[in-house]
Amino acid sequence: GSLDHEALLEEYVWVETRHAESKPTPPRRRRRLLERALLAFPANAAFFGALASLCSSTHARLGLRAVLAQARSRSPSCLQLWLGSVLVELGTEAAELADADVAELVPGFLAAGSGGQQTAP
Repeated sequence: GSLDHEALLEEYVWVETRHAESKPTPPRRRRRLLERALLAFPANAAFFGALASLCSSTHARLGLRAVLAQARSRSPSCLQLWLGSVLVELGTEAAELADADVAELVPGFLAAGSGGQQTAP
């Protein structure tokens, strides 16, 4: 997908979120939208954080794990997916995930152009 497609999808997710705040919306509908968005744009922290925030039940967390596994198989070089998967497995709170910056979570993680290697702190 293009940057325009990603930006449009972010706006749509925002509209859906605002709509859900004022009118009853099935959580499954929002979750499926976010799952599709994350699969299309696996490095998008907003999609990941919003999806993680919907996963308070055990069933939903298992669904998130399955979506992350599918996304990792489609985009195995996307380090954000791997880090997100680790955080989900560790049980990091959704609010922390939504506001997290990779650099804050893992100091020295992935300096630009490091080719996927963690740099020494």
